[in-house]
Amino acid sequence: MKKLLLLLLISFSLIGCATNQMLDDGYFYKDIGGAACQSYQVISPKRIKCFDGNGNFTYEQDAMTDHEVIAWKMDEQNAAIMSIQSSQMWNNINSGGNYQRNINQQNLNNMWWDY
Repeated sequence: MKKLLLLLLISFSLIGCATNQMLDDGYFYKDIGGAACQSYQVISPKRIKCFDGNGNFTYEQDAMTDHEVIAWKMDEQNAAIMSIQSSQMWNNINSGGNYQRNINQQNLNNMWWDY
């Protein structure tokens, strides 16, 4: 379990800190904080300019559409569900011996009632 967590932390650190974010204009934008969009400037509602870590202009970006926001939020929710399921799976694997012993004991206990 510790190896898995370490691997996840390393992979997140390599990916960087780019995230989709709601900015001051009330709209969501993609990859804010990534290498190509370390900082930004809102130039109009639903549009920003992105700058790299040196302050150089990299690109302009439109706000995410409602559909993109919904898809992104669903992806985040699915990732959270997968994380919980993975954690439960590892817990089951790690305690598998105890779980199986408990099932076997329950089966033995139930056998007495069957006669």
